[in-house]
Amino acid sequence: MPPFNNQYLLTDSTLPDGLPDSFITYGSVAGFTIHASKNLSVVVVQSRSETVALLGEIFDPHDPSKTNEEIIRQVMKRPEHESIFEILQQYSGRYIIIAEQASQIVVVPDATCLRRVLFTENATTITSSPKLFHELLGIEQIMDPAVKSFVNSDLFLENDAAWPGTQTVDQRLSRLLPNHYLDANEGSAQRRPLYPPQPSDRQAVMEGLIDSLSGCLIAIAERYDDVRFPLTAGWDSRILLAAADAIEDQVLFYTFATKVGLNHPDVRIPFAITDQLDVDYQIIQPRELTEEFVTAMQDSYYNPRFPTKMRHVQHRYYNANRQTSAAVVGRVAEILRVFYSPPLLEASPHLLADLYGYPQSDFAHSEFAEWLKSAEPYAERCDINIFDLFYWEQRMGNWGSRHTYENDIASHQFAPFNNYNLLLSGLSIPRNERKGPDYTFFEDIVEMTRPELLSHPVNPDSKSTWRGTLKNKLRRIINDDPRLYRAKSRYKQARS
Repeated sequence: MPPFNNQYLLTDSTLPDGLPDSFITYGSVAGFTIHASKNLSVVVVQSRSETVALLGEIFDPHDPSKTNEEIIRQVMKRPEHESIFEILQQYSGRYIIIAEQASQIVVVPDATCLRRVLFTENATTITSSPKLFHELLGIEQIMDPAVKSFVNSDLFLENDAAWPGTQTVDQRLSRLLPNHYLDANEGSAQRRPLYPPQPSDRQAVMEGLIDSLSGCLIAIAERYDDVRFPLTAGWDSRILLAAADAIEDQVLFYTFATKVGLNHPDVRIPFAITDQLDVDYQIIQPRELTEEFVTAMQDSYYNPRFPTKMRHVQHRYYNANRQTSAAVVGRVAEILRVFYSPPLLEASPHLLADLYGYPQSDFAHSEFAEWLKSAEPYAERCDINIFDLFYWEQRMGNWGSRHTYENDIASHQFAPFNNYNLLLSGLSIPRNERKGPDYTFFEDIVEMTRPELLSHPVNPDSKSTWRGTLKNKLRRIINDDPRLYRAKSRYKQARS
């Protein structure tokens, strides 16, 4: 049996064949027996009125020295009028929490479900890994025919295995999406209440965002001996770097030069920046995938992907310590960068499937139609643009979380942007200030924090060459005109 690094399984059933050597059983919490990888932190705290279990890492950006247990105890000391959902909004990390109070049992994930939650009907078993689910319970995979047809399609592979909706590779498991929690009593996913931060002006939002990122980075550096910090020429890593001044002497900055030369902007610009800052920096040229690594992926995951960037995971697999090493990534920031901006204001299953890359997929249409039933009133109630919510819940909750899940085979990975208060504050900024190609909100954040970082261009190929400029202008013209956008959609459908 593979080690299933960083994975977990909660169940009320007895395991037929025991655990792999890499796992520990932590006893029963809220009727579930916790089985978890030795490299996955598990904390259980009990009081007279409440039991809370934490699987994973939770960080307090406002007090980075706090441990997992100290944070959970703080959560349990919340005032009676404050819900567990409200107090958790201030924390960053990658985790799930199981809380039992007055016979009510809820499972609450981090802001974007980077710590995955898959659950059976009636929530009798909860896991992060379908393969682990089958191995530990001694059962075979059962895949819904529609799901199987979708997963085996060429379009699914062409779209980097971007999964729509809540179904999974086993019809007995459903996926919990961001902004939901699992009501274990009812055995169903429920919409999570959101508590928007107090209204702030633009300057306060920028300062709060940087403070949150900086505090999370400090917390990660305090818990892990070996922190790796990838850099590119893009905005996400530039903002993280602007927030990293307190830890830049404690981490290793690096860039993967995979199939690109040393003059590529994603290599050349990080090299220049780190030279200016005089910090440790490496350019890594990862080797071709080995047969050993491919086999390990196939043993641990269903339908593993092997794009060129999987060499990055392989590099960490062979070079990172599973317990003491952690990578910091800019993932989740995309939620703020207006990834989807169609000129058509009304979301429809067809439009969402088109945006997601599946314009003629009945499966994607069906999943998004179901999602819209609760998403539209939720977006209106929470004052979140429906397309921002779509990226947050569908793209990040499926495709984004899969990237982090696949990295589990190699090391810990954390996204400092994965914080509710940070995301809700950022989304309060008008979309035209958060969208490309100028990204004025993000430029102003770096200008406010570390203006010297703007002496180096951001994504120069996207706007500094005449081809890049023309491409951006054409994209903006098409995406701002409903008629041209529909024509583009029809062309994409004809090609698919």
